[in-house]
Amino acid sequence: MQKAFWVVGGTKAGVMTKRGKWAFEKKDDAEAFIKTNGGTLSSFDDVIKSAYTDMYEDTKMIREKRKMKKTQSMEHKH
Repeated sequence: MQKAFWVVGGTKAGVMTKRGKWAFEKKDDAEAFIKTNGGTLSSFDDVIKSAYTDMYEDTKMIREKRKMKKTQSMEHKH
């Protein structure tokens, strides 16, 4: 995995996260992906850091949505 060429972000939806992280065996394939979908060529360390950041942001977003649903549900009961 550390030898892969990584792309972070872009317009293609991520898998289970808001921001996609994609691995490619060849740099040319990663660069072609970027031309089509956007994103940034990244190192493995950058991908790991972005995964931790995304986990925090995605969890925060989920918690806020749950809180809003709970509030709306309580308002409809009254």
